[in-house]
Amino acid sequence: DPAWKVIATARDPSTATALSATARVSVEQLEVTDPISVQALATKLKDTPIDLLINNAGIAKRVSALQVPSYDSFKATFDTNVYAPISIAIALLPSLRLAGKGAKIIGVSSLLGSVGGCWPIPGEYSYKASKAA
Repeated sequence: DPAWKVIATARDPSTATALSATARVSVEQLEVTDPISVQALATKLKDTPIDLLINNAGIAKRVSALQVPSYDSFKATFDTNVYAPISIAIALLPSLRLAGKGAKIIGVSSLLGSVGGCWPIPGEYSYKASKAA
């Protein structure tokens, strides 16, 4: 909708020059796995109605089919792909409520998160599991 105002996020907004140059787009700082960063964004937007929240951040730790991923790799992937979208949705819930009953949350997943879609591609175990979660 051309009337919408878009609030995008980036770890470093100064590197999001294309987004910043787009009409009706503001870029805010957000590190999705950092609770302080998430809360800072929620505080900044506390009086801003949000009609649509799109959780799009994600990481994939490259691991071949013959490697066993480390615990730290699994944790980092789940922190970003599973827990961060939940944390952000909870933190921005007041702004979503300000928008009224039509507010929506979209979580971006992946074909690799489905049983049928994960078999042709070996490896990527933590990513597949996080997208199925």
